[in-house]
Amino acid sequence: MGLKSLAPSKHPGETYLYWLRRRPALYVTDPELIGEIGRCVSLDMGKPKYLQKGQEPLFGGGVLKANGACWARQRRVIAPEFYMARVRSMVQIMVDAAQPLVATWEARVDGAATAGRRACFGSDYSRGREIFLRLRELSGLMSETSVIFSIPSLRHLPTVKNRRIWRLTGEIRSLIMELVRERRDAAAAAREHGGKTPPERDFLGSIIENSGEQPRPDDFVVDNCKNIYFAGHETSAVTATWCLMLLAAHPEWQDRARAEVLENLALVEVKTLVAVVLARFAFTLSPEYIHSPAFRLIIEPEFGLRLRIRRAATTQPRTPAAPNA
Repeated sequence: MGLKSLAPSKHPGETYLYWLRRRPALYVTDPELIGEIGRCVSLDMGKPKYLQKGQEPLFGGGVLKANGACWARQRRVIAPEFYMARVRSMVQIMVDAAQPLVATWEARVDGAATAGRRACFGSDYSRGREIFLRLRELSGLMSETSVIFSIPSLRHLPTVKNRRIWRLTGEIRSLIMELVRERRDAAAAAREHGGKTPPERDFLGSIIENSGEQPRPDDFVVDNCKNIYFAGHETSAVTATWCLMLLAAHPEWQDRARAEVLENLALVEVKTLVAVVLARFAFTLSPEYIHSPAFRLIIEPEFGLRLRIRRAATTQPRTPAAPNA
């Protein structure tokens, strides 16, 4: 790799090599070294095979787990969906999706799921709910066992859990491909009648449109719909949960954040959700809250987030809008 700084640190605990059975792993905490690794653009730097295999039901061969030329090819198709102009157009979707959360204040942040379904499946987002519910259950099953410390061969045994994972994987694929076939049939019918009706402009429409360039078009569509669920919902929801926990633990931050976030809204889902919440509520941690970060596929509050909520003493809230820059 050419990274000279990968040599062990003279200060134990900062950087060290350890082994997971026959697999070496490097533990890094130094920010400069992490940045250097992150800036490495070699296609030889990729995701470990054992993680790809262990998490295949949830991620397949999508962009989050692909390596080398396969990753580069998928990234060229998917990256434009996250350019600022495209993300800016989804801010209102995020704001609308946060309204049920504001109305009900569910214990877990579910507003991000609706935004993800609408951005991913467009007018089919209600049917996307069935896909996302199954993906959430699959994510829970996959996170029960550590992919690092588990025995790889066990995932092939027909246990109750494995059979459930296999069944969910098949159901998710069938539901996504049903939508894909309908989109393709609609596009073909439009062409036959001489129309030039463009495909629906959402994530699903985009990857269907570009799937013909991929070696396995159907796998490309299915795997990356699953990937966008995890990247766009699970991480956003959990990040928003931790943001609310910190704001609840430090109520004095809320007035500053309320003024700052509402005036300078960044075009990201977490800040949109937090902005909508801060516009209406003030909150503190409940005495029943147990701080127990749990590492599953990502770090989550093991027992959820319990808050005490009250109306914020602010002026009439404004709907956050996308900035010009």
